[in-house]
Amino acid sequence: MRLWLLLPLLLGAVPGPRAAAQSSDGAVTFGGSGIGRSVRIAPARSRDEVFFQLEPSDPIDEPFASVVFHGEMPDSAVVFEVSRRGGGGGDWSDWGRATVHRRKDGRFWARARFSDSQPGLLRLRARNGGVRSAHTLVLYEMDAVPLEREEPEGGVSPGTGTPGSPRPLPLWTGRDRARRCSPDARPPVVSREEWGARPPKNPFRPHQPVRMTQHHTAGRRPVALEESLAEVRFIQEYHQDGRGFDDIGYQFLIDAEGRIFQGRPETVVGAHVKGFNTGNVGISFMGYHHPPFDHPVTPAQLESLRVLGRWLISAYGVPAESYLGHRDLGQTDCPGDGLYRLLGGVRESFARELPARVLGPGETPRAPAF
Repeated sequence: MRLWLLLPLLLGAVPGPRAAAQSSDGAVTFGGSGIGRSVRIAPARSRDEVFFQLEPSDPIDEPFASVVFHGEMPDSAVVFEVSRRGGGGGDWSDWGRATVHRRKDGRFWARARFSDSQPGLLRLRARNGGVRSAHTLVLYEMDAVPLEREEPEGGVSPGTGTPGSPRPLPLWTGRDRARRCSPDARPPVVSREEWGARPPKNPFRPHQPVRMTQHHTAGRRPVALEESLAEVRFIQEYHQDGRGFDDIGYQFLIDAEGRIFQGRPETVVGAHVKGFNTGNVGISFMGYHHPPFDHPVTPAQLESLRVLGRWLISAYGVPAESYLGHRDLGQTDCPGDGLYRLLGGVRESFARELPARVLGPGETPRAPAF
């Protein structure tokens, strides 16, 4: 029996407790949970006062050379520091300051580097660097990054230009898409050019889509078009410059209004499930659908997902049963409890509304032009 047919039976549709172990995709956890939290920051009495310190992370079994994390930081004067202890025990390293990359709207990602690559434990603290007013600091996700990055293999040129201002876009909602599209038609998608994508760092590697995996971006939940455009650009920056990916990891992203954004083309390998990227189309809802944020899943997102999924099934012969959540393929909370509990119904709707089309001998999928 194929993996995607067997996993739903073994794992079920109800989210269970997560073990206190590190994500197989590099996410750093503390007591079995991700770093996600909101922290109230008040002006400190001394410049170097520590606002908070997280106790040691769960063990990180794979060697890592740096750690990256992202969130929302209204005041740029918060200083982040990271310390590591090797997997063999011993003393904690000195606190090292993380380099922060912050946008004008407060969205940020940060990185702390180490002198070598080894497994171990992490600590994170934030201290005062001249904070002037009270505010709420948000941390979404932390990832341990190994020395190995996406390997540059021969592939096809993506044909994307340099990043720039996105073109004006129609404000379609998920409901609009459902009305505009026949079951096997490609839904309207915000192209890479329209959202201002950077080119990939290395040529893409082509693949044949054979399965779909659902994610959440574990970050800000944008609603307005300009917010969504900015968030997609931020995710690409974090994936490329922070996590070391060749490009944004997902093939598609869907915002709260049901707008679908093209990440990588679905005809090339992504970077969204460790060990299961070839043939796998990554679809990510923009938001954090897990405690402590529990962003709601909107009807518009689900409608757009159904339209997109039906098209992938029709165009490429992807089996409806192959649609799984990220946590079905690795140790992770993704796509969050709030979204994961809906996946069984979505999978059933794919199978009910448009059964998978089996490609005939020598038949090729109907790939769209980009």
